[in-house]
Amino acid sequence: MRTLKDPIKKLKESSVNIISIGVGHKTNKNELNFMAASPANTHVFSVNNMDQLRALSGSISSSSCSSKFC
Repeated sequence: MRTLKDPIKKLKESSVNIISIGVGHKTNKNELNFMAASPANTHVFSVNNMDQLRALSGSISSSSCSSKFC
């Protein structure tokens, strides 16, 4: 996580819309929240497997193109 702080900070300062997705049971919610753009409730997703990730594609698409970023 320490190695991600500077690159993530630069991306956020450049208004990059970052969506964090954790797959599996061992994801770290704090790390996902740190990486994601605000608000976390629309930019952080956790799923148990790849099938569940496919089911989220609509939510991810709408989060990736909010009026702030598109």
